[in-house]
Amino acid sequence: MLYLHAEGGQEFKVGCVYAVELRRERDPRTGDWGAYGHAVNLSYRAHLGGPEVLGGQLWTEAPRRGWHQAQAGIVQGAGAKWSWHLRDEHFPYSETAVDWYHATEYLGTAKQRLYPDCGAAATHWYNRQETRLYQGHTRQIADALTQAARPYAATDTGTTLTATATYFRNHYDQMQYQDLRDAGWPIGSGMIESGAKQFKPRFTGPGMRWSRQGAEHLLPVRAVVLTSKARFDELWQRALQNSPPN
Repeated sequence: MLYLHAEGGQEFKVGCVYAVELRRERDPRTGDWGAYGHAVNLSYRAHLGGPEVLGGQLWTEAPRRGWHQAQAGIVQGAGAKWSWHLRDEHFPYSETAVDWYHATEYLGTAKQRLYPDCGAAATHWYNRQETRLYQGHTRQIADALTQAARPYAATDTGTTLTATATYFRNHYDQMQYQDLRDAGWPIGSGMIESGAKQFKPRFTGPGMRWSRQGAEHLLPVRAVVLTSKARFDELWQRALQNSPPN
């Protein structure tokens, strides 16, 4: 969120296109050695407003990055419907995945509702569900949460647990994490989370207020700065060539 004069807080969205590099390493969850995917060579895009324009920006960037020559692709998101709508529109043959860390945050919220005092029981419950999540058994998680919600019917805890169960049940296809890892895909969206954090100090610092035009002009500049020096130099030269003479 950034603050606009006369409009108040407004959301901007960030996305990125990346290549996948395989690195031989040990899976920290299973202990198995394998070639696991990592996101490299990130290209960022940002838009002040809804997702449709951001989707177009990412689709414009993808061919520049050699998308059409790629053997396969993946679209990652937090689980919002608009993420999958953009995938269907621009990248229809790609794998889809809910970001692992967002999924585990939902488990963490459920744990706090069930075990507000934390302790060993909370840790045991969370570890068991996280193992299920990694193995793709989200329906088992949803069933466990639905059952756990029954004693809390008509309470905030019951509502939260039921909604969390629905989240896992609806995203079964996008939460096959072990299969995705074994296929060489990254399952976390650290690449976009770290990028978003680098947008924040430039646009959301204490006392910062923006005109809509100013924010819209600077967001793409910030995106290319985070992408690479070469992309920024290219953009800067293009701006100089298109600027009117003094």
